[in-house]
Amino acid sequence: MTGTRYTYAFGYKSREHAETALEELFAGGEISPCENPRIESYAARICAPTPTGKTAVQRFSITLVEGV
Repeated sequence: MTGTRYTYAFGYKSREHAETALEELFAGGEISPCENPRIESYAARICAPTPTGKTAVQRFSITLVEGV
């Protein structure tokens, strides 16, 4: 994949929340299909461990790729 890749929005706690936000961004005209939006997961470090001992949680971002 070539082109400019950048994160447009991040911090969604579920893929479903990211998908809803992406639909709203399309509806509001903030992004277009030609920007090749992707929903990607990433690990976010947290300051204090969870009760189960986790020090990272999964989050989702909306990434755009222009010039593909």
